[in-house]
Amino acid sequence: MMTVRPLLVAASRAEGSDHWRLRHGRSCTAAVCADRQLEMERRRRAEQRGDAAPVPTDDEALLDDVAAGMVAGTIDWYDVADRFGRSLGWVRDSWEPLLMTRWVVLEEQRAPSGRHGTVHGYVKDGCRGPGCAAAMKDDSRRRRRAVAYGRPALVPVGPIGEHLDDLAAAGVGMPTVSRQAGVALSTVQSIRSRSRPMVQATTADRLLGVSASMAATVDSSDTRAVIAELLLRGWTKAGIARQVVSPGATVLHIGVRPRTSRANHDAVAALLDRPWPGTPSLPAPMWPDDRVVSSESAKALLLLLAEAGVNPRRAAARIGVDADALVAMGERTTLGVIGRLRRLAAAPHQPIVRPRAA
Repeated sequence: MMTVRPLLVAASRAEGSDHWRLRHGRSCTAAVCADRQLEMERRRRAEQRGDAAPVPTDDEALLDDVAAGMVAGTIDWYDVADRFGRSLGWVRDSWEPLLMTRWVVLEEQRAPSGRHGTVHGYVKDGCRGPGCAAAMKDDSRRRRRAVAYGRPALVPVGPIGEHLDDLAAAGVGMPTVSRQAGVALSTVQSIRSRSRPMVQATTADRLLGVSASMAATVDSSDTRAVIAELLLRGWTKAGIARQVVSPGATVLHIGVRPRTSRANHDAVAALLDRPWPGTPSLPAPMWPDDRVVSSESAKALLLLLAEAGVNPRRAAARIGVDADALVAMGERTTLGVIGRLRRLAAAPHQPIVRPRAA
């Protein structure tokens, strides 16, 4: 384990202050601190020239030893810098990322809280270990940088509260907002009620990032429009229910109430990218671009075939579809059926050539 510098400790005891600790900087008039600043400046210049001695960063035992000493309070960054002849800033920037995980583990072993290495651990739990102190330092640096760039740490609560009101009107509940934004529900509710005048800018950004598309429910009019489009494409309500509700469903209740769950709406909308399932009166698509159209031309072709002596059942067998597709044809049929009827009408008595069995 590294030890502190005897000379600086002796000077501290003699003058009644901790000259060897971090809080003494360039403003200190003690001779020992002035010498320290000159030494650090010499090390910084050596680092800039590339003449500084190498520092190991892959020695796990050394890193564990340094982390344990810092958590115990027996060493600090000055001790590490003196050991390797480096400047304080270089040592902190190079080693802090390597020691952070070790600090958190040791601090959790000493006082379990689950929040070591975070700002909450420093502020709410009062931990002054190196892990929590480093997290607080990074947060303070980020806040100062944001203020310098014209981004204050606190912003008015008004626009955020209006955004929450708009989300509530769109069907997004506050528990959903809390879950999506990663903000405590009590904080969300206090912002919406305007019980606080200001809110942290980071919290505001997370809340403003929640959109109405994250709502647990949607307006059923949108779902009904999708169902109507599916029916035009050849789907039946029973077929939609079998795909969305359960394989044995026969009745579609989705879209009946004013609001529909987003899961059901998304499941119904996903059917727009799938071909309709075949039914006896409306065959499944015969090719990828097949679609449902008016059956007027198909009925006209059936009349021509009937005049040529080909009844609908025989025509259905000739073109390879279920007899109900022609006998029970409704207002709509498919382009595939029309195309095959057109070819059959061109040569109604031409024999069907079937492929030979292998």
